[in-house]
Amino acid sequence: MNNTTLRFLIAAGTGLCSGFMPDAAQARDDRSEIEVRGTISALSSGSVTVSSVTFAINSSTEFEDLVGRHVPASTFAVGNYVKVEGSPVNGALVAREIELENDSSSSNPGGGSNGGSNGGSNGGSSSGLPRKMNLKGRFIDAPNVVTNAFGSVERKVEREKKKVKDEFKVTVHIPIPSTVPPLPSESVAAALELIATLSRAGVPFASCSMTLDHMEQSRRFGLVAEYKVDYRLETKKGSTRERAKKGACDIDLATAGIQLGLPDLQANDTVEVLNAGAPFLAATAKSKR
Repeated sequence: MNNTTLRFLIAAGTGLCSGFMPDAAQARDDRSEIEVRGTISALSSGSVTVSSVTFAINSSTEFEDLVGRHVPASTFAVGNYVKVEGSPVNGALVAREIELENDSSSSNPGGGSNGGSNGGSNGGSSSGLPRKMNLKGRFIDAPNVVTNAFGSVERKVEREKKKVKDEFKVTVHIPIPSTVPPLPSESVAAALELIATLSRAGVPFASCSMTLDHMEQSRRFGLVAEYKVDYRLETKKGSTRERAKKGACDIDLATAGIQLGLPDLQANDTVEVLNAGAPFLAATAKSKR
């Protein structure tokens, strides 16, 4: 593909600047608004560089995934294909929004800088969302804790050209009666508050409140209370349907307020289940083949 020329107006009354964008990179100006598409070549907490154009990142910068959900900045990495919108502030470009996109130049398998469907360690495309992902982790007792509770965490992603399915689940079974967490009888099961916290490299990034799903009789454990987080997202032909079947998740703990959505669980992320602020179960998400 021939290089395209990037021309944007820095601000009303200032000069017209021009430069060159490599393959598939595009930009337009809307008065002082700048829009750039391309691959991230450099990324830090304070700036992002896309196709040789550097934008500053501040507390007002918004981050969105392929379907327009607000996600943490940690979702993005060098090599992702993105659209960046921003404007000049005091002589510097400041990103207003950074959004993951599909790289149309990599639509052929093996094509593009990231190898299309065969690129990357997880088989994902340059958009940052894998074509298929199956993660699972089984809970064990948290350090220095003994509990008879058990369960698992999982995330499944299936992506086709015009269809995305994304499912996230946390399931915890607690035999009754239980000391850790305290659950003396079925009558108080609905009042038990459980929180699942997701961490990456030791830093919590999402938190989910769990909901009592049902009670069941087990030959091994007797009466068991099952708690769940069950969040599903499906995108088809540009239309997105989100279903929080059980529980609710704040997907960005670094941002004030609650950012509801489906957590971006990745391989090697850890998940702890807490009651009254104390963890009693822990799991690590691993790729399941």
